[in-house]
Amino acid sequence: MLQTICGWRLPCDPSDYHVSEERGFLLATDPTASLQSIAAATNSETTALFTAWEDCARALPSMLCAGSVREQLRGLPLLSSCPSETSAASQEDIAPWLDMDPFRRMNLDSLKFDAPEQARPANWLAVPQDEAAAECAMLILSFIAHAWVWGEHPVAQSIPENISRPWVAVARVVQRPPILTYYSFNACNWRRLDPGRPIELGNTCRLVNFLGGQDEEWFSAVHVAIEAQAGSGIIAAVRAKRQLTAHADGSLPAALVSELTTQLQAIATAVQRMHSILQRMK
Repeated sequence: MLQTICGWRLPCDPSDYHVSEERGFLLATDPTASLQSIAAATNSETTALFTAWEDCARALPSMLCAGSVREQLRGLPLLSSCPSETSAASQEDIAPWLDMDPFRRMNLDSLKFDAPEQARPANWLAVPQDEAAAECAMLILSFIAHAWVWGEHPVAQSIPENISRPWVAVARVVQRPPILTYYSFNACNWRRLDPGRPIELGNTCRLVNFLGGQDEEWFSAVHVAIEAQAGSGIIAAVRAKRQLTAHADGSLPAALVSELTTQLQAIATAVQRMHSILQRMK
């Protein structure tokens, strides 16, 4: 099935999952920390919109603690170029995603987007098409949307169009449902403190937080470090698997055994550091 439907090779190649030896499961480049890098190429209204998103994302810890997050997010702008008589982000817009596992098992009837019936043109917003910039927008809007839903009591049953419209549009670009996934929450939510040093514990911090603090920062830092180091271990394991398949006697070259052992030890070291960090947080 994987070969027929997805075009994957069997045994699977790490590149089928966008896994590299150098960066593991992480993007080929460090996450884009700000949309301002692409805002310069757009008009002033789009620049102001991106700035408003980023300002809200940075202020989420304060707004959530103050209990005023919905009041603040309600003021986020929409582009004036959006025709008022048309819309996007209806329940029908996300119908194709509902067939995806596990989303096909979700009941979204209780959480609807605030929007009229007709669909707004796809180009209503200058959605970033560059992968890194689109992931940055997805990160910011996902945090904002989830803060709207969960940030105050009672839980929100709808999402205003100034959040839902761009969120759905960006989700289409990154080809994921409009929801805060692990990939956005961790893999695309970090930067290096020292760009010249490796991606490792002690050299990364988060771009966006809900409440902030040591727990939230280190939860992500540990995962980013493991995601970065796991690539070389997985690729070594795939090489070992292919060697075993190719040799009837089941033997492996000593160099490959040594490489696989080294990579697994590196991952184990990262996991051990995670344990020590969790102990420190008691």
